[in-house]
Amino acid sequence: MRRILLALALTLALAGCGGGGSTAPSAPAPSLSTLFTKASSATSAKHSAHYALDLTVSVETSRPVQNALLQAFVANPIKLHLEGDVSPKAFTADGSVSVTGRDFSGKLMAGPKELYAELLGTWYGTKQSGIGSLKQLGQSRLKTVPGAQQSSARQLRQHAAEILSGTISDGPTVDDADMWEFKGTLDANGLAKVSEQNGQALTARQQDALQALQDATNVTIDIGKDDHLLRRADLSIDLGSDDLKKLNQTSGTNLKGISALHISFGIELGKWGEIVTITPPESYKPLTGLTSSFGFGL
Repeated sequence: MRRILLALALTLALAGCGGGGSTAPSAPAPSLSTLFTKASSATSAKHSAHYALDLTVSVETSRPVQNALLQAFVANPIKLHLEGDVSPKAFTADGSVSVTGRDFSGKLMAGPKELYAELLGTWYGTKQSGIGSLKQLGQSRLKTVPGAQQSSARQLRQHAAEILSGTISDGPTVDDADMWEFKGTLDANGLAKVSEQNGQALTARQQDALQALQDATNVTIDIGKDDHLLRRADLSIDLGSDDLKKLNQTSGTNLKGISALHISFGIELGKWGEIVTITPPESYKPLTGLTSSFGFGL
């Protein structure tokens, strides 16, 4: 199951706000590989961007359940919103999450040698760690996923046409720029081949689960026609009871009582190339008081 989720995460890595339809004359659409290669070069050259990320997870049951936690998830979808700016030297995030009907919010800011977090109205901070520590934390978590360390953006660009299947056509106008829009889904066979090429052949059950994900997944990506900048990426997964049975057989995860699972992920990018700065809080408590509670070593 972890390998399948990794393949899904790698698809998101290919993607990186919205408006009316394009008024420019239609031109021949580029290939998927060309589209992503140009987008990667253009976005890397800008070094910074504003982002807005949204995630929603909801479940359904075919009959009443006794599990109180599952009842809470059925009645209240999980919702996450994260928005801020990112550059090699600074990072900001203002987020909110709703879980089982309870809402939480927080903020995060990082510079080269300073890191601040706000939770439940209290600021924590340090001038001993910075944005580099956040990157290291992310990399350490990624290494816990089998095979993730062998992955790279270059490999993803090379295999874009294999792991995604769909069409590219005229998209919306975003920030006064015309878009190419990709609409499609995962390619289960392509993902299995890429995984095998990376030394991680999938079992028959894993391939069946991957096929279920393919049939349940929709991907939309908007990239500028002229500036080649990534503006928006959306991923939706709608799994029915048969799909969940296949996933359960592969992963051993206990999905008893759930008849449907819906996941919606979207990210919008803009304000490319602008300077990103942070404004430290006037006062704060030691960050170790917060990170030790969650098992993070920063």
